[in-house]
Amino acid sequence: MYHRIYKTEEFDLVFKDLYKRLQNFYSIEFKTQEYGLHNLKIKLCLPDDTLITYTSFDNTPDIGTIALINVYFDFDKATIQKQSDEAIDAVFALMKAYPEMVIEIRGHTDSLNSTGDPNYNLKLSQRRADAVKQALVKRGISADRIQTIGYGEKQPVADNKTEEGRALNRRTEFKVVKK
Repeated sequence: MYHRIYKTEEFDLVFKDLYKRLQNFYSIEFKTQEYGLHNLKIKLCLPDDTLITYTSFDNTPDIGTIALINVYFDFDKATIQKQSDEAIDAVFALMKAYPEMVIEIRGHTDSLNSTGDPNYNLKLSQRRADAVKQALVKRGISADRIQTIGYGEKQPVADNKTEEGRALNRRTEFKVVKK
């Protein structure tokens, strides 16, 4: 909140406003599925008065930002499950809103590997990253705006000794390379 006073007579008004706002302090959390600039009008109705505040925020990721995409795959496959459409649509909307944006899709796996091939999880994570890229290309994003890389099991975010930990490690992220 910001007040600028030009005349000494305005002090009284500003102090009354500050007193009212501090006397009725509220915290508001706002989360949106969409990226971009959001303008908010917050209206607080009190018994004797109404306070209105306008604010805005931009939740577009900065260059270098890594964000989790809730994309789910069939076990041991690079087949995207239907429940992932909403997450892919959100990335699509972001890239459509910022036509110069380039992203890197990063695929990760847990540490399970029954094949004996030391590169199996690396290849699986690459196929999964490529599958997300193809889903975005099908929606109309140019393929040259999407880079992919598979990290396999090399960058866990949780312990691979539990099912919950392994589930967290099977993830797909995107990193903003150019905005």
